[in-house]
Amino acid sequence: MRPQPDEVDIVCYYADLGRPYLPLIEQMTSSAKRAMPWCRTVLMSPTPSADLDRLFDKTIDISAHLRTTEKTVCYDRAVSTVSWQSQTKRRTIYADPDIEFHRPVEFDGSFDVGLLWRKRKPDQPINTGIVLAEPGHLEFWRNYGAVAANLPMPLRSWWCDQLAFNVLLGVMHKAGDVIPAYDARVKLFSMTDHCTPREKATTDNPWAWHDKGKRKWGGSDVKPICEVAA
Repeated sequence: MRPQPDEVDIVCYYADLGRPYLPLIEQMTSSAKRAMPWCRTVLMSPTPSADLDRLFDKTIDISAHLRTTEKTVCYDRAVSTVSWQSQTKRRTIYADPDIEFHRPVEFDGSFDVGLLWRKRKPDQPINTGIVLAEPGHLEFWRNYGAVAANLPMPLRSWWCDQLAFNVLLGVMHKAGDVIPAYDARVKLFSMTDHCTPREKATTDNPWAWHDKGKRKWGGSDVKPICEVAA
């Protein structure tokens, strides 16, 4: 049975590594409820806390399975994604903790996995600020996890979850393409149309904003451990 339109989870993997992400996560979860009141917000975290729990409808403590450090944070995110996909029966929007949703994200039946595509980074055209996934398609997700696990160890701190999609699918595509990959149809959505920093957007009606730098940190010079280039 296909999921109903309101059977959507917004899943955020987050590990507290000492950076001031709590206001950003609060913005992400509150904007998700404004844009999609029917959604369920889910936190997957090896470092759950009362402050984080209150922001989500459901918290999954993964500390027994993952001991996330600065050297493993992006690999652990990939592992968490594969684990969730192997069990869920619901449509899922995987979201970075610094996303601000603007309008509903559409699942129109034309894809099984939806990824953001950007032209300006030919080595990493896929960005994982938002990832869309229909339930199932386990062959695709198993192979994604296998690629992530076999990338060089230094990449586990950063880029690993993103590079695994690029390695799996290749880089010679364009926004709008639907790529057959194992048992899934992977659709590439223009990042500048759907989820990007405000100053780089090509539309005033994206799914979400993904602000970076001083805009992200309220004008301060605070930097995250590793800042994703968006």
